[in-house]
Amino acid sequence: MAFFLNTQPNTFGLSINDRSIQLVQFFRSGKQNYTNAKLRTVRGVGLPEGLVSSGEILQPEPVRGFIQKLLTHKKDGQGTITGKWAIASIPEEKSFIKIIHIPKEVGHITTEDVLSEVEHHLPLKSEDYYTDWMPLSTEQTEKGTPVIVAAVEKQTADMYTYLIESVGLGVAALDIESLAVARAMRGSVEPTPSSMLILDIGAHSSTAIICDHKTTQLSHMIARGGDHFTEALSTALHIPKEEAERIKRDKDVGTVHNPAWSTLAAEAQILSTEIKKVVSFYQTHFHNGNTITHIILTGGGASIEPLSTMIEKELHTPVTIGNPWKQLSSTKTITIPKADSLRFSAAVGLGLRAAYNPFSKRSLI
Repeated sequence: MAFFLNTQPNTFGLSINDRSIQLVQFFRSGKQNYTNAKLRTVRGVGLPEGLVSSGEILQPEPVRGFIQKLLTHKKDGQGTITGKWAIASIPEEKSFIKIIHIPKEVGHITTEDVLSEVEHHLPLKSEDYYTDWMPLSTEQTEKGTPVIVAAVEKQTADMYTYLIESVGLGVAALDIESLAVARAMRGSVEPTPSSMLILDIGAHSSTAIICDHKTTQLSHMIARGGDHFTEALSTALHIPKEEAERIKRDKDVGTVHNPAWSTLAAEAQILSTEIKKVVSFYQTHFHNGNTITHIILTGGGASIEPLSTMIEKELHTPVTIGNPWKQLSSTKTITIPKADSLRFSAAVGLGLRAAYNPFSKRSLI
């Protein structure tokens, strides 16, 4: 199973998560540079609760129907998707990335060398995973040659592959969700910080992704997501969850005089504490890790008001709301509101890889 694979013509990105499915397809235009990408198609469809949970497809047949609906969608005026190949993301709960060092020159490293070393880091036996790897540098340090390893549980990879193939598509490659998100967020801050943390806030959980030394160094699941903010507001204000969902995204909530402020601030503090733990782990366990100089928020929960201000206050680090379209030279064809665009970050990252095969330059973000 390859994660660092060359792609096929007209390949598009397909992101399947607990609450929605997104599809993004770009034109490849000009040189091997994301800024030359032109958007061809962007589509999304919501999923009822219970079809997919924590990355596991519980009811394949209904999910299959939603994918088919997305492929034949005509509201964007472009009709049925013509591409027959997809790059799909594997959810963070079911995947694993690790940077290891092999005490050999890059040209002498074998798959057996990598598997032998990475087995010390996997929670299961290596035969239970599909793994792929790629050198990050041609230079060997005193610790060896740095290699990034991607591993996915075979059961999960097969489940996603069979589902996608059942609608007549080929799987050009599988991509770990955090890598796709990091790729989409790369241009959100200019100039790109040397070391940054991307917080992808989902419904049930969030993923903290640390990018340093021009690659993704670490990703970590945090058991706090947008639904926790909704539930907290619903309980504190004695209102239905639907009303709480609206309030947490209301710009007027961004004042200390709003009764919802203290509730949101308490949840933001819990989330910030978890972020601190991730940063602390990185700084104490990763040799030559730089200080995190910026935090970028993305995902559906990133539009919670005023979350960015609260996290910035707690962590004393600049916080920016991400923009998955920022790298494109032209955004004229993008009509999706900014808040909704944050939900498409993984699909945008997949689509960029599909158009430009960014791994050919050995850059994982």
